[in-house]
Amino acid sequence: MLKKDIHQYLLSLSQTYQDLGGEPLEVAICGGAALNVLDFIHRFTKDVDIVSPEHLPPLFVEAAQITADYFGLKKEWINQGPIDLLKMGLPKGYFDRCHSLNLGGNVLWLITSRLDQIHFKLYASIDRGGYHVQDLIVLKPSITELVQASQWCFTHDVSDGFKEITKDFLIQQGWKNATRELF
Repeated sequence: MLKKDIHQYLLSLSQTYQDLGGEPLEVAICGGAALNVLDFIHRFTKDVDIVSPEHLPPLFVEAAQITADYFGLKKEWINQGPIDLLKMGLPKGYFDRCHSLNLGGNVLWLITSRLDQIHFKLYASIDRGGYHVQDLIVLKPSITELVQASQWCFTHDVSDGFKEITKDFLIQQGWKNATRELF
């Protein structure tokens, strides 16, 4: 999916959810779909990552399936994998920084801000690498933002080993100055 596709699918999902009688709902998205919507990246993403709410209403799930069937999307095009971030604790002020995207229907899409994407992408980069690292680089984080994101990551994995991996990652990416403030 690219930005135009994401908009089309989210619009359809919002309208279908409303047509099914769904109550107004706020859904926060992050990851590649959010980065595409905010024009930070222009790359294909296979799904829409949802970070909130933890439990989607059954009518929303049904609307997502109807949308998937209509557009020929895979069943898991709505991905709740990032819900663990909500359970473990989002960065302070997360919802205040979200960008609102109202495409009609009964769903207000909350798009994760650049700063919070830095938090999430740093955590994912350290844990999984790959395209998460490229997304993080595209966001051009400042040293202050990297320090803030690292400190948040340390609340999710408190082990000394994770701190060492974080330090090594930051140095390898050319962000040694961030390690000076952290360690």
